[in-house]
Amino acid sequence: MVKRLFFEYYADDFRMIYEQNKSFLWDINLSFLECCLNLLDESPKYKLSDKYVDLSDSPEYLNLRSSIHPKKKSDLNGLFDIPSYQQVFGKAFVSNLSIIDLIFCEGPNANFVLKQSLNISPTK
Repeated sequence: MVKRLFFEYYADDFRMIYEQNKSFLWDINLSFLECCLNLLDESPKYKLSDKYVDLSDSPEYLNLRSSIHPKKKSDLNGLFDIPSYQQVFGKAFVSNLSIIDLIFCEGPNANFVLKQSLNISPTK
């Protein structure tokens, strides 16, 4: 049963990722990241490193690693506040699901919703 408005439109993009035989969760996560960025019409702006790079003194970067935890409510100190968007099931909006939920529910409008959620000025 299809539960999201744009599920059928984007399902094959995600299916290609989870049907791959990858050895490491990191590789799967990176594939999902790149897929989501492509669907949002954003070019990937990241660099992989083989060691920790301390950018704590750089005004161009935010270190949010301790702000996001899988078992605790995220504390982003007002940096990100997603507005409610149309979800197919349920009576009330459920926040903090995933970028995939946003893409499946909002489709081409997902990038706009994300940009409206940012309460920071873009970096270079």
